[in-house]
Amino acid sequence: MFKFICWKKIVLITSGLLFLVFVSGLPAAAGSPPLAPAAYWGSVRYSTGSCVDSGTVEAYIDGELAGSAEIKGGLYGGLGGLTRS
Repeated sequence: MFKFICWKKIVLITSGLLFLVFVSGLPAAAGSPPLAPAAYWGSVRYSTGSCVDSGTVEAYIDGELAGSAEIKGGLYGGLGGLTRS
């Protein structure tokens, strides 16, 4: 049966299958892209509705300080180009 099959076809098909296996494994090897850092901004007001002029907003994760931002004119900023204050 093998004497009727052209060896060029066998090499071509095998090469194609190996290429497909290699290419399909590349996305898994590359992994997922890194996550963008979180950015937070907003306004801070007293319960009476007036703005908090200055101070610090602090963020805690599992009881530990994870980050902070200064309050300026009732606003606290974000990160880099996302800063609103």
